Amino acid sequence: MAIPKYATAHKTFKQALTLNPSNLSARIGLGKCYFKMNQLNDALKQFELGLLEQPRSVEINLQRALVYQAQGRYKQARACIESALQSEPNNGILLTLLLDLEAHDPTQDSSSFSSLATAIAHASLPRHLKVRRDSHFAKSSRLMVAGSPIRIGYLFKAPNSPEERRILRGILCNHDHHRFTVHYYSTAAIHGDGDCIFRDINRRNDELVLNFIENDQLDILIELDGHQPGSYIRLLRHRCAPIQLSFGGPTGLVQMKTVDYLISDQYHLPTNRPTATLPTICLPQGL
Repeated sequence: MAIPKYATAHKTFKQALTLNPSNLSARIGLGKCYFKMNQLNDALKQFELGLLEQPRSVEINLQRALVYQAQGRYKQARACIESALQSEPNNGILLTLLLDLEAHDPTQDSSSFSSLATAIAHASLPRHLKVRRDSHFAKSSRLMVAGSPIRIGYLFKAPNSPEERRILRGILCNHDHHRFTVHYYSTAAIHGDGDCIFRDINRRNDELVLNFIENDQLDILIELDGHQPGSYIRLLRHRCAPIQLSFGGPTGLVQMKTVDYLISDQYHLPTNRPTATLPTICLPQGL
């Protein structure tokens, strides 16, 4: 569902609740709409009302946890997940979110990551949310979300020079296509992109681009332009994929809550970086 459509869905769910205040599905749907519209307190209120009707609901506790996580209230989010796990101790989605909370909560000891990862390895997940530990992110104690194969997408504006096209072609083609399905979203196709799937976003508004990305059900989305003019980094605030990264662009710095990792090098990272900056994957040979 694209972002502008949530306002319409929101009205529909409210009408349903007017007719039947005990309609739990409508209550949860309304809360999800508020969450997508970034009205987090309103979302939480709906989930709390739903919890009064069904105190042990796994779905409601999961949604409450997502709201608390977005607010940076990790302790409350963890409590919601632990409550849901009492009903479904092998629910892989709950365990994955719990590990994500551990990775981002500065008050948590990283020694608990390994036991959680072991639990997740034996948990039940949908096909497109099978998880594995990836060596590139091991130091960040973050799970990569994988499938068979992993769906990865690149988001960038059209290259301005042959050198940029060469670099982008190298990025797209240097994947093991037995392990990765590679999508890229750009205003122009890259000649010689191999088996990559091109989505033309030229003259497309944000809603249509978001539809492209949502329909592809990506596991990982990498934005390549940072805050350069004409970039699409603004779309990452909609959480288009479970894991989102940015190359940071020439400034070498991105500060967005919905960007999980920054990819950069020693030449682009500013020396006076804020202490609250994103976890960074620093490429030793430069971008």
